[in-house]
Amino acid sequence: MKTFKNNRITLTNDGTYLRISESLFYKVVNIILGFFGIIFSITNLYNQDFQLSGFGIFYYLILALWLYIIIAELTADTNNEIRLSEIKKVNFKERKLLQNVAVSILYQDKKRKLGVFTSEDAYDLRRFFKTIQDESH
Repeated sequence: MKTFKNNRITLTNDGTYLRISESLFYKVVNIILGFFGIIFSITNLYNQDFQLSGFGIFYYLILALWLYIIIAELTADTNNEIRLSEIKKVNFKERKLLQNVAVSILYQDKKRKLGVFTSEDAYDLRRFFKTIQDESH
């Protein structure tokens, strides 16, 4: 059983399935911050008499952003098991400006984003998926 672990995600390979365990801390923090952002936006819109001029537009945009974040967190992909034979490709997209790497898995014509990792974690993830690929052949 091979395992990759960092502070946000744990990937475990048992030979048949790739199990993904995500930390609930970040999900809970985003939802709580979202509710505070919504309360902040609504109270400021109330003080602006819900007008669409001046800072009112700004607060409507903030409200829409926080609603989007909460909906995205609540509807996130919760499929925590992926059959190794269904994995078609693992994408590593390097972002040179931000010095990090976005990682996603393509399986069953679906794309599962694992997240954005530091260069060191991305290197360890590449090795992890390379060993999975070597074991399956």
